[in-house]
Amino acid sequence: MSFNGADVSLSWPSGPETWQTAAVNVSRERINRIMENDFKDLRERGYADEFVACLAAHGARVNG
Repeated sequence: MSFNGADVSLSWPSGPETWQTAAVNVSRERINRIMENDFKDLRERGYADEFVACLAAHGARVNG
C-alpha cells in the first residue's frame, strides 16, 4: 500500500505473477474533489493512517 494524503493504493495477487490495484480515497467525511480544504486534507490523512493501521492489524502487508 502506498498513500499520498488520504489516497491509498491497495494491491493483491490475482494469478501467477499478476497483481491488481485499486486506488481509494479514505475519509469519514464527504469527498469533494472540486474545493480545496487544507484542514480537511489533514484530517483525511489521519483517517488514511487509521485505515492502513487497521489493515495491518488484520494481516495486510504495508509498504510505504
